[in-house]
Amino acid sequence: MTEQSAKRPFSPNDLSACPACSGVSFPLDYRVDKIPTNSVRILRSKTAAADVATADIELLACTACGFVWNAKFDPAQVDYSSDYEATQAFSGTYSRFLQAQAREFAQAHGLQRKTIIEIGCGHGEFLAALCEAGENTGIGFDPAFSADRAPAISRGSYEVRTRMFNERTRLPDADFICCRNTLEHIQDVGDFLRALRAAIGSQGDPIVFFQVPSWERIAKEGAFWDVYYEHCSYFTAKSLRALFEMNGFEVSTCELSYGDQYLTLLARPALNGPSPSPRAGCDRLAHQQSGNRLNAQVETWSKQLSAAASDSKRTVLWGGGSKAVALLTTCGDRIAVDGVVDINPHKNGTFLPLSAHRVMAPEELPALRPDRIIILNPIYSREIRAQLAELDIHTEVLELGAA
Repeated sequence: MTEQSAKRPFSPNDLSACPACSGVSFPLDYRVDKIPTNSVRILRSKTAAADVATADIELLACTACGFVWNAKFDPAQVDYSSDYEATQAFSGTYSRFLQAQAREFAQAHGLQRKTIIEIGCGHGEFLAALCEAGENTGIGFDPAFSADRAPAISRGSYEVRTRMFNERTRLPDADFICCRNTLEHIQDVGDFLRALRAAIGSQGDPIVFFQVPSWERIAKEGAFWDVYYEHCSYFTAKSLRALFEMNGFEVSTCELSYGDQYLTLLARPALNGPSPSPRAGCDRLAHQQSGNRLNAQVETWSKQLSAAASDSKRTVLWGGGSKAVALLTTCGDRIAVDGVVDINPHKNGTFLPLSAHRVMAPEELPALRPDRIIILNPIYSREIRAQLAELDIHTEVLELGAA
């Protein structure tokens, strides 16, 4: 992960100005109170889970660039140390995507025996895949990295520095700089991009690759389960492109990937420096409608879970990460969910923050005899349904977003 820039420390006085372009904000009328500030930290007891710190979400949008952010976010409330467990790499679906993406970049951009940097590399899965794909040398930055979780590779090499990237970080010359699923955790996104551009300097010309969740997809689905405290920043394709162009990068592509869940951006340092700030052009009506859809989905799923409890149906969530925490704490119907399953062995036997649901391994599910299972990310539906068949579980299966 990364550290908020010391150039502009967190201040309540800054909350109404866009962190991307300093534009004027307006509310999306979506607010959630008292949600966990750390949704994927490992919690080993019900007591610890029930006593976690909480804070609020209030979404604002920028009239100029369309960037969306949580006005109540305080970076000091989030802890990205070694017990931060966010990896998706135990899923075969995700691992195949990650490996294919690494091979595609290595081939398309001639990454053979080159130097790769990844900011917010987690346990190094993508960095390792890139290094092996082209016999490259990699350097990662992430305070949550654990050496015993680092993937072994047969070609190339990499090291991970267990510290955060900030404006004081000196980067070696690199051919490819990537930052996946990290920028959405940064409050001062403008400061962050300026720090990266300064760290690159005028000597190198690396390809820069960023991947973030797509706000358009969240807004279209009313996917409130993808709005949680650590994700303080949300991007449309337009606002992501504008952010990079305003901070000295020339964007070549900005497109959707992974079932339209992610925006993927490729850029290089611009020769002509930063572009001007964007003029007012945000679709304010569309943004306000997104707030309405988020609230409507909260009501829909609150009713779903309440009805299940009233009918004494045993409901299980498949997925013990941020989506489950957002669903349970936003809807507030904690007794309506009887179990949570996750394939990540490091989560098994731990407890979700605030709701204190115990996370089960899939093998424990038959004993619970669930009446229905809610798949929290439909992109894993085929994989999960295959596992349910192997467990000889034949019950109602719903997918989040399809209600």
